[in-house]
Amino acid sequence: MDIDTCQELHPTGSPAWSADLMAQPGPYLVFRLGQEQYGVDLMRVQEIRRYQAPNRLAGAAPEVLGVIDLRGAVVPVLDMRTKFGLPARQCDQFTMTIVLNLGARQVGVVVDAVVDVIELKPAEIRPLPGLGDDADMDGLVGIGAVKEAGQERMVILLEIERLLGGVEPGLPH
Repeated sequence: MDIDTCQELHPTGSPAWSADLMAQPGPYLVFRLGQEQYGVDLMRVQEIRRYQAPNRLAGAAPEVLGVIDLRGAVVPVLDMRTKFGLPARQCDQFTMTIVLNLGARQVGVVVDAVVDVIELKPAEIRPLPGLGDDADMDGLVGIGAVKEAGQERMVILLEIERLLGGVEPGLPH
């Protein structure tokens, strides 16, 4: 069985984070990268697929794993581990591709695992802490704090369009 390796880290620059962007209440799809859990607006999720190695593209940005054919549409696939500066790891049976609708286009993002769907109320959304001017916070919009079985679970909330930064993230021209 051939298991594809998700790519290694290559840092990318992005614009500074804006404190006026804040997460909104509602449903979030929660996924895991390493030990952290992240949430993306469920209304942006088109589908969740088991990871299959995409067709690679010469000249693509480091976080672009390649493209897949999704019912006739060519969809770029990004490695979220690379995007967040995490080390490469072997893809396994839990590795998933989340296909997202970003306006008029679709993008697949590869994550370590899909955890669940949560519904966040306004009181469960907290602002991000100030981490200084050097922190790359672009696309992070809050912390979801949900109590489960007497313990608080924290989910880092993302504004996925802002995080992925543009219409064609790193594809060759």
